[in-house]
Amino acid sequence: MKRSLSLFAAALISALPLAGLAEEAAAPPPAQTVTFTPYGFILVNGMSNAGAFSNPDFGFQATGGAAGGVGQFLGNARQSRLGVRVGLPDAIGAQLKAVVEIDFQGGFAAGLPAATAAPNATTSVTPATSLGSNTEWYRPNPRLRLAYATATWNTGVGPVTVLAGQDYGLVAPLFATSLAYVAKPLFWGAGNFYTRAAQLRVQGELGKAAFGSDAFGFTYAVAALDPLSANEGTPTLGAGNRSRMPALEARVSGVYKMDKKTVFELGVSGHYSKERYAIAGGTDEDLERWTGAGDLQITVPFSLPGNTQPLIAIKGEAFAGVDDNMYFSGQFFPTAVFLDAAGASAAGVTVGTAATTPAAHVRGVHEQGIWGQLIISPLDYIQIVGGAGIQQPKYADLQFKNGFAAAGAATVLGKNEQFAGGIIFSASKNLKASVEVLDTLSTYVQTSAVAAVPATPANPATANPGKPATAKVAAQPTTVVEHQQYSLNVQYSF
Repeated sequence: MKRSLSLFAAALISALPLAGLAEEAAAPPPAQTVTFTPYGFILVNGMSNAGAFSNPDFGFQATGGAAGGVGQFLGNARQSRLGVRVGLPDAIGAQLKAVVEIDFQGGFAAGLPAATAAPNATTSVTPATSLGSNTEWYRPNPRLRLAYATATWNTGVGPVTVLAGQDYGLVAPLFATSLAYVAKPLFWGAGNFYTRAAQLRVQGELGKAAFGSDAFGFTYAVAALDPLSANEGTPTLGAGNRSRMPALEARVSGVYKMDKKTVFELGVSGHYSKERYAIAGGTDEDLERWTGAGDLQITVPFSLPGNTQPLIAIKGEAFAGVDDNMYFSGQFFPTAVFLDAAGASAAGVTVGTAATTPAAHVRGVHEQGIWGQLIISPLDYIQIVGGAGIQQPKYADLQFKNGFAAAGAATVLGKNEQFAGGIIFSASKNLKASVEVLDTLSTYVQTSAVAAVPATPANPATANPGKPATAKVAAQPTTVVEHQQYSLNVQYSF
């Protein structure tokens, strides 16, 4: 009996580790947690303006006429940015993430003076002259930049991501390198064509599984966006929203890599949407908006001895389109003109049904632009940057632009050119400083066409020799305003 109890006890003791292993194997995996990773930067800019600009903080449109207007020195910390990246538990086989990001470029509590007109197709952009009180400078309104969530599946040919929320559009996705121009990026209004909007997007990558090599890749994305419209209406009831369809965008790119680093990428992208206006006769007229763009990035895989950063990098974009007011560059240029039944300039149309003096027809303005930048890194902590951009509507489309003075008025921006350069010093991964200069040339055009004059026959009885016929003359450049902006900038990232 004692022998049997001893054997049973020995067997029980020897089985305990196996039982523990079985219990451990049967235990459920630890629950995934939500993670929060804050990020952002404090950015301080000191600007010296050698003349007047439509926005003194950002020298993107020179104003004040040939005399130069009033220059300023300005300090600004409103480009500082705060954000948080959120990691979420996996679901339906996908990795979930989210991003929320703000800055402080949302205006001021007291608002701008009434003299500052909303940028649209029937009024010019008048420079702000006052904030009501300079104390408003210390209490700017936060601005929502990004707010989106993503779900990513790793498939056999590459990752596929679904994005929902507010993010940048797909057309012309690049930005020039700068510390002076971040909240409103460099070459905005001179070829840099971009927007942010609420959207639903599907994007993905094709890599080695599709091409058999790590060197070649392919990206694709399609999206349906809120059809923003700057021409008429409120932010939630503009002519784009009245069209009852989303804005549609797509982009594809080819990528070449060396040592898993991208050294070449060429992308093409496009946009299509509509605006709907109430016109004469109580009917609606749809105005089609479209844009095509290309973007290019090249990094030369060579560094000077003792350094890791590539010596030379090049990037740039080009676009062409019609009625591009969904993009932020629409603030600078006319995007639509309104005509009466005879084809002459007419009063502005509305997005509602209670139009008082609506036009008979609305026509989109063609526009095109291009920018490029060269970045040279002789040392890991030095970047020398230089670039240029130009943006211009089609002059012929502006000949009936209404809302301005009679023939000879020079209030419509017909071309904008920017030339920028600077040196960026990286003291560490988190601390950078730069000295930058921006030269802006803004060309204003005559907006009322000179009418055609029929021929006058000679009259021998009065000795009148007569006059030949003259053709109608479209909008022409009339005034070029050039100013410079110099800046000293310090950024601390975290």
